[in-house]
Amino acid sequence: MNYNNIIKGAKRLFSSSSTYLMIIILAILVSYLLSHGRTERMRNNHIVLCGKVLEMHAGKGVNVIYEFIYQGKRYEFNNSSPKLTYKNYKNGNFKVLIVIEKGNPHLCEILTEKEQFEELKITQQDTSNLSCNL
Repeated sequence: MNYNNIIKGAKRLFSSSSTYLMIIILAILVSYLLSHGRTERMRNNHIVLCGKVLEMHAGKGVNVIYEFIYQGKRYEFNNSSPKLTYKNYKNGNFKVLIVIEKGNPHLCEILTEKEQFEELKITQQDTSNLSCNL
């Protein structure tokens, strides 16, 4: 096998602008499908928990480190977050609502916007037994 020929073929393949465009379109499609599947899973099988913001950093975006307890185990995550979470944090409110997929606490997100509640079909019943002092 001649590796030089393989390398030359790869260079030719990736030198085409249409190839780059196809790769970008494919990446966007995969990203959309993964995101949509994630949302569907959380919409169909979720619970809402209280969480606590541990740290926040703001720059070009807002980054939050938060924790919550699920089935007696502590989970900590580091994600981007809306500016509203940062504003609340700066005002001394460290508590947040977290939605997770039941049985899979690694599939989670902070709830801050009305649209999230609507998209994930989170009802008042989902949050009625929570006392997060929000």
